[in-house]
Amino acid sequence: MARVFDLEKAIRAWRRPYEISPAFLDEDVDELESSLRDRVDAFRSDGLPEEEAFRAAVGRMGGLGEADLEYRKVYWGKLKRESRLGAELVWRLTMLRNYVTVALRTFLRQKGYAFINILGLAIGLASFIVIGLYVQDERSYDRFHPSAERLYRVVDFRKVEGIGEESSSAPLPLAEALLADYPGQIEAAVRFFDFQAPTLSLAHERPAGDLLLFNESKVYFVDAAFFTVFNFPLAAGDPETALADPNTIVLTPSMARKYFGDGDPMGQTLRFEDQHDLLVTGVLAEDPVQTHLDFEFLVSFRTLDNPQVLDPRLRNHWIWNPSWTYVRLSEAASAAQMEAQFPDFVVRHFPESRHDRVRLYLQPITDIHLTSKLDYEMGPNSDRAYVFVFGTIAVLVLLISCFNFVNLATARSAGRAKEIGMRKVLGAHRAQLVRQILVESGLTGLAAVPLAVPMIWLMLPAINAFSGKSLGLNLLERPESFAMLALFALAVGLAAGLYPALYISQLRSLGAVGVAVRGARRGQSRLRQVLVVTQFSLSVVLIIGTVIALQQMSYLLSRGPGFEPEEVVLLPALRSPAAAGYDAFRSRLLDHPDVLAVTTVEDVPGMHHQTGGYSVPGHEEDMQFARLIVHDDFAATLGVEMAAGRDFTAAHSTDHDDAAVVNEALVRWAGWASNDDAIGRTIDGQMIVGVMRDFNFVSLHRPIEPFVLERIGPDADDYNFSIRYIAVRLNTENLEDALAFLEDEWSGVSPRWPFEVLFLNELLASQYEAERTLGRVAAAFALLSLIVACLGLLGLSAYMAASRTKEIGIRKVVGATESRIVAMLSSAFLGLVAVAILIAWPVAYLTLHAWLSAFAFRVSVGPGPFLLSAIVVLVVSFATVSIQAVRAARANPVESLRWE
Repeated sequence: MARVFDLEKAIRAWRRPYEISPAFLDEDVDELESSLRDRVDAFRSDGLPEEEAFRAAVGRMGGLGEADLEYRKVYWGKLKRESRLGAELVWRLTMLRNYVTVALRTFLRQKGYAFINILGLAIGLASFIVIGLYVQDERSYDRFHPSAERLYRVVDFRKVEGIGEESSSAPLPLAEALLADYPGQIEAAVRFFDFQAPTLSLAHERPAGDLLLFNESKVYFVDAAFFTVFNFPLAAGDPETALADPNTIVLTPSMARKYFGDGDPMGQTLRFEDQHDLLVTGVLAEDPVQTHLDFEFLVSFRTLDNPQVLDPRLRNHWIWNPSWTYVRLSEAASAAQMEAQFPDFVVRHFPESRHDRVRLYLQPITDIHLTSKLDYEMGPNSDRAYVFVFGTIAVLVLLISCFNFVNLATARSAGRAKEIGMRKVLGAHRAQLVRQILVESGLTGLAAVPLAVPMIWLMLPAINAFSGKSLGLNLLERPESFAMLALFALAVGLAAGLYPALYISQLRSLGAVGVAVRGARRGQSRLRQVLVVTQFSLSVVLIIGTVIALQQMSYLLSRGPGFEPEEVVLLPALRSPAAAGYDAFRSRLLDHPDVLAVTTVEDVPGMHHQTGGYSVPGHEEDMQFARLIVHDDFAATLGVEMAAGRDFTAAHSTDHDDAAVVNEALVRWAGWASNDDAIGRTIDGQMIVGVMRDFNFVSLHRPIEPFVLERIGPDADDYNFSIRYIAVRLNTENLEDALAFLEDEWSGVSPRWPFEVLFLNELLASQYEAERTLGRVAAAFALLSLIVACLGLLGLSAYMAASRTKEIGIRKVVGATESRIVAMLSSAFLGLVAVAILIAWPVAYLTLHAWLSAFAFRVSVGPGPFLLSAIVVLVVSFATVSIQAVRAARANPVESLRWE
């Protein structure tokens, strides 16, 4: 019998969703129905049959979604005009309470899944917050200064044929010349002049012998504009006048306590180099943090006007570049415009011999901490690449946690299909179902906060120990931080629940009660497979990266710099009596059987160096080579192997006048036939008496370049300014006795200088602190990512085992063994893990190869870490899945057959 179209019935069916939607008032629905009927009549008058006219009218008016969007724009206004706003809010709060009640009931019915989701999200949140605090701290360096976006450091590159220096410091007269030449483009300039660890002491009226002289390495002479350009508040003193007058000094709080205890330092006096009194005119509010400017004392730059403090000839010296120079550009100027003018500036001010080799650049102050690896940095900087790696790890762990949520929610959707179907039959529309599921996911996120907070407090001390920072999450002192954490957790929960909400809510009501399980499973399997593969791929990449990072760190520490620093200690001795009377002091040290060799060095070998200009026969241009000024027996003290010739020795009294020792890299650069061929040649008028085997005179991040040793001159000034450290090789079997002897001898020669000893191997290891931090943090969070991934796998395997309970019972009844059932339940998951490993391997290889390319000396990426990651992940995954598989396999088959 042919179907008869009933227009009234069709209109009632069309009207029902509008009546259910809270966006439409009754009069709105009546108005829409009237409009629909008018359109049907219009189409019928055009000759269309009744059914076609109805469908055309419905199509012309648009669907429920389009109408809903338009009516929501005016919905609250209509309620307000009709004085129904309060009732609406009460109704919505009631609905929210209903959503929360249903969500809590769902959690209670499925405690295991809820706990896995909450724990996984808690780990993800804690990891993300902790690493986020670290990344935020790293990125905040020097961003607190006024007009930080217009602050730049002027850097000085001097290279010929790719060899020379890329200096972070510049000549002393540079700042004044820039201000004079570009008054409309440069607002202010500040110099930091490093006096190379001068002595400071109290200047009390008591016998000088009672006063200790401290070599302070963080004393800088700065211009009076310091407090105008930089934002370092003073706890005491006037920032406008604190550094305006000569012979004034500003201290950090820690140094104020060191010299003056609990007393007021303002108006007190410190003695500089045991000759000049400096008046304390300011104390900083706190020690400098989150800045690359690593200082403890600031002395007014005008103090250098005193010729007894600094030779006047050096104030206008354009070759020597001992001061870091910072400029603040005007709002109308740009760094690119300034740099375009620098070549002409160099021609006007630098000596003619330097015009072709000097290049000045502007370096944004906000970039220095994360990007700058120039020569003579004020202190060690971090690395933007590592901050990116840490940030990526945080995002990956959080993503893995969210993937767990999506996986378990979609896996359980089959069990909720009947519920969804019944709700739709009873009139619920999709938006209500989406809200219900989003409330559940939001509550899951909020429930993760009480677990995440103690995790954060446990993680922070560890990451602070790794990084040397003082990161904190002051939830008790700053309640708004807890609110922000809760909002973030809620947002993460909602984001993780969005796809499950959209997926589950789309299940069709027609026939849902009978065939819901089959419909819910459609398409889920592929999604779960993709998410599981993604999770474990990320975990494998993190594991491989951790192993390679630890290998590289171990290699950097074990390879060594090419000499033997393990038994060498350095005694800071700049301008001390021990340096002035070095020859006699050295003789007394060598009388002790545990002192094997002694020399002096201008800087820390393997870590820092100076540079010098050298003329090489056969080369027209003077070259800027790295160099150290040393004393006799340098090679013996440092354990440097000689490739040809000899080291400086006391037996050759003329070494300080016309002798030099070079490395093999310089021999290769010069094009000489061999190391032996270099002996007797000259460099800058000095005869080469020895060729050292190549060693790393800076960190292993950089390749070995030409290097020169010069022997210290005989003058007192040479001893005062070129003996920064006395290097001593000790018999470490009797280390305590040897150090006690050194202290006694030091006290006898330099009674007013505190005895300080630095272990060279520890100093060199400190250059790789960033890599050490990277390895430790990556290892910790790689483990966490694997734990979170396995939590998801545990939940999925438990669900799959439960959903196949009847099948397992039948298989056991017909004779299947427990081992075969375990293998059946485990094989699918382990196959996905194997796919994840195969995907992760090339990704990890390419990523790590790019990272290692930043090192001049690096480990090779072998198969070991890849195989290790595969074994670890497969074993852990199998153990995780087997827990549920064995439980299901051992269940009573009779109970299994009753499951449905």
